Amino acid sequence: MLVAIVGGLALLYRLIVICVAGVRNSLISYRVLEDDREALQEIVDKCDYADWFILRRLAANINRIRFGELCQSIHATLFMPRGAKSPVLTASNSSSPDPYSKEGKFYEQEEPLLNA
Repeated sequence: MLVAIVGGLALLYRLIVICVAGVRNSLISYRVLEDDREALQEIVDKCDYADWFILRRLAANINRIRFGELCQSIHATLFMPRGAKSPVLTASNSSSPDPYSKEGKFYEQEEPLLNA
């Protein structure tokens, strides 16, 4: 009996999340900083359940600052004027060395890997 009640409540919760965009917005809005909540709200209002689900999975697996940057980039892309150039998402921490450059740790040795 208890399993049926819990299963019914879980089903009701899922139906509410799928049907009501405001509930989806409140479930994901706590995963971003205050500055990015308006952009996230506009994104969630424009997207459907599948897009929201992907955003929620991303929010659960990356930190709040990076997710906020992603939301700002998505917002700028979705709401940019017609004919404008698409924004590019860049990392905010540019102090780390490029691993593909000659100065990076992967290219320190000039010796061949295999002895021929």
